[in-house]
Amino acid sequence: MNILLVATVYRCGEKIYPVIEPLAKRHSIDVFCLGQMSENTPWPGNVDLRKPFYKKCSEVCTNVIQGAGHAGVGKHYRDGKKLCSSLNLSSYDVVLIDDNLCKSGWGLPAIYRECKRAGVKTVIGSPHGNRGTDEKFVVHNLDRSYDYSFVFGKKEREFYGKKQNQRNRLIPGGIPSNDKLSSYLNNKPEYILIIPNYTEPNQAKRAGFRCFRRKTFVDCGVPQLSRKLSLPVVVKEKSKFPRSKQSKSLQKQLAKFGDVRFLLDVKDDNLLISKAACVISAPSTLAFKPIQMGIPTVVLDGFGLLGNFHDFRGLVEPSHRAVMRTVERQMSHGRDGEWIRHTLEGGVDYRSTDCYVGFIESLVD
Repeated sequence: MNILLVATVYRCGEKIYPVIEPLAKRHSIDVFCLGQMSENTPWPGNVDLRKPFYKKCSEVCTNVIQGAGHAGVGKHYRDGKKLCSSLNLSSYDVVLIDDNLCKSGWGLPAIYRECKRAGVKTVIGSPHGNRGTDEKFVVHNLDRSYDYSFVFGKKEREFYGKKQNQRNRLIPGGIPSNDKLSSYLNNKPEYILIIPNYTEPNQAKRAGFRCFRRKTFVDCGVPQLSRKLSLPVVVKEKSKFPRSKQSKSLQKQLAKFGDVRFLLDVKDDNLLISKAACVISAPSTLAFKPIQMGIPTVVLDGFGLLGNFHDFRGLVEPSHRAVMRTVERQMSHGRDGEWIRHTLEGGVDYRSTDCYVGFIESLVD
């Protein structure tokens, strides 16, 4: 089988990139780097995480093809033929896209149309991230940007696929990149980890969510928790936004609390998570990792799209009492296997990669 993986945005695609190597052992797989994942786009963070991705792909894949960067996609997003000019689409049996949000301006609907004109039998999308339970884009993009889409688990399939024919085309697959968490289960806790979403008030206001600021840090009782556990605090910011004056002001505000360190890009976020004694997070896709590992995890209500976390028992308001209560409860009871099983396919036993590879290979039949 000949497979093309379309890599567009690192924060989306990193979740599924581990499927490349096992697929490459049995099939011919090319990787097409587009938009942010193209070397023609400047990296927004402080460590270019695409470089090890390019290296790994060059070692195991048949071809690594550099497509248009952000500027080129913006110029030609309606022209699938132009965007795919470096590809022989008719040679592929399956095209796997690392996203399923697939906005028109990102060029993916045009690429899908070009795939169909070239005779590609199956195009598959992959989860953009933790989104709202009332989102329509997943089903809306069927037959527009892909024929099937992987989703995180049965929970998403149920609330996105209202009709049976839609549900049959949404494939629970979990998060393949989280499978490597099993290698870090015995790491010693080294810090309290904070994963904010928005740290700049204007960005948060435009998005309609609360902003993580000094008040949030204090309201959650992080200084007291740090003293109780005798551990420093690490704040993991997203490289989604450029470093701004507001982000720097947050660092300045939190500096007075002692040992608080800020990180932007990290080469191994599984390792980062595994060294946390507890995690206080916006409802971010990254928060699935500590939950899978049984690390006490607090998800802050109002700081992002709830999506899969709407029924998570660690979802709380930012208050010292609520945070301490949920941390202590999770320390006593361990991880919630039932919630993980329903939310992330393969998440309990770290076998999401098998879910992806199994479905893709089933298409041969």
